[in-house]
Amino acid sequence: MSTHKNKSASFFSDHGYVVVKIPALHEYIATIKKEFEDSIMPRFKDNVAVNRSLIKRFAESPRVMLIYQKPELLELLENIAGITYPVYCGPIVSHYTANDLTGSAYGLPWHQDYPSMASSKK
Repeated sequence: MSTHKNKSASFFSDHGYVVVKIPALHEYIATIKKEFEDSIMPRFKDNVAVNRSLIKRFAESPRVMLIYQKPELLELLENIAGITYPVYCGPIVSHYTANDLTGSAYGLPWHQDYPSMASSKK
């Protein structure tokens, strides 16, 4: 492991975060990402408000929200953090920030934002 990775892991650990890979979810998430790329991205135009609305609707779809209800993830929450009954207290937002007008040129990859975590231990 590189020094950079050690520093990153230490930072997250020091601040109460755990970063994990869940192989069982990897294929599902790849499928969802492909659906986004195939059905949403081609609909993007120069209208930033419409583009963000498309992303929001996609992120709120049952197939995307199912990611957060997978048994593998819930088991990790319980095993790692002792969270038996996680709750959503703010919308989990799945999105990417394009490198064009839609994303104000930030260019972040597809990711999730957790504005609030009521079941967090820290």
